[in-house]
Amino acid sequence: MVEKRRAAAGGAGIDLSQLQNMDPDQVKSKFAHQQANTGMAMIFATLAKTQASGAPWTEEAETEIAGQYTALLQSGGLKVSVYRIDPRRLLVTMQTGWYGEDVIEFLTAQPAVMKATWDSIDYENPDVEQEPDEALPPSEKTAASTTAKRKKQQRASSSSSSSSS
Repeated sequence: MVEKRRAAAGGAGIDLSQLQNMDPDQVKSKFAHQQANTGMAMIFATLAKTQASGAPWTEEAETEIAGQYTALLQSGGLKVSVYRIDPRRLLVTMQTGWYGEDVIEFLTAQPAVMKATWDSIDYENPDVEQEPDEALPPSEKTAASTTAKRKKQQRASSSSSSSSS
């Protein structure tokens, strides 16, 4: 992976003369992850709708696949950690952000990953059926926050109704 990226870059930095022949979207893409060249980076992975077996995802299965991805990436020499952060969502943290493209390439080649998101740019796995973000399960924080708000509203309405009696 690293060799392919170095060969494509010509072993040098960005050639600014190439920018004249690019449209704005290409320029944005080229510079999107430049800050990762200085250190840490985070990438989010959204898992496919179901596991490869067709079974729905469970917290245990998501945690297990996060551990597998950590081991595979670390065996490739990358300093990464993968965590389950929400239903069907993983967080990849890297000490060496300049390998982010390699991590994206790895993730989008995995049959369990629908897409990877780095600096708000989505990289879809072409071999996995895509679904809109609205179809994803709500995050556990959002669900807990909504439940807490409902309970607070119920307490407020019950205390106001009991005080008006």
